[in-house]
Amino acid sequence: MKKVGICGHYGNKQNLLNGQTIKTKVLTDELINILGSKEVDTVDTYRWKHSPFSLFLKCLCLIKNCENILILPAHKGVKVFVPLFLMLNKIFHKKLHYIVIGGWLPGLLADDPKLKHKVGKLDGVYVETLSMIDNLNILGLDNIRLLTNFKRLDILDKSEFIYPVKQPYKLCTFSVCYI
Repeated sequence: MKKVGICGHYGNKQNLLNGQTIKTKVLTDELINILGSKEVDTVDTYRWKHSPFSLFLKCLCLIKNCENILILPAHKGVKVFVPLFLMLNKIFHKKLHYIVIGGWLPGLLADDPKLKHKVGKLDGVYVETLSMIDNLNILGLDNIRLLTNFKRLDILDKSEFIYPVKQPYKLCTFSVCYI
């Protein structure tokens, strides 16, 4: 049995640069770096509406063969994949984790009490900001965790730096916030 199964938008091997695809790929790459490729399985939700039965079978295999399931759906997908995996989990009893992409979830759940109830049944919901945690806690959810955006960056050697000749210096900063 594999440690992690990830159901997300990989873009069918296309070089898509949207937030959903990038976050899904970056998260998968990091889990493979930590656990090894033999411990991570994936299901691509790209164009899932064109073959829903095939996707259902892939999701069934994923939850059957993995200890932890991570889902990374977008706006419309959350209404499909959260209920789907909760239904399948009645049989398989695995850990279900929802990795949120973007900041829209609190508004969606405030307008959809049934979906909010279903999201509350997940083992973990991982959001990008502290304000999202606060907003989801206000809605009564207590399974919310912080998972800030991340990206593996190659650190430049000093010889690769290009210093500006005059002021003002153009500067871009990357930082980490530990709580």
